[in-house]
Amino acid sequence: MRNRILLSKISQYGYRGYRVLKDSLAPSGHGHLVQYLTDQEDNVLSELDQNRHDSLALERLREVKRMELEEARRNAGNQGVCVCEGLYLLV
Repeated sequence: MRNRILLSKISQYGYRGYRVLKDSLAPSGHGHLVQYLTDQEDNVLSELDQNRHDSLALERLREVKRMELEEARRNAGNQGVCVCEGLYLLV
């Protein structure tokens, strides 16, 4: 129960409260917790970077596919273009 109260108080102050908690852990003999929190922060940042990278790669792929479709339509002239399962078919 005390942990929840402590967590609630820290959460009320946001990042500043978190920094105060983290800065107070080492002098009170809980340096291992500071290291654990730092490791967790690194893991979260790494995941965020990977998710951002994946999102950008997916966006680039969509843009390339859109450009390919536009090019196929231009090259088709008066013929229609049908997109089925990612394949461009002249009809």
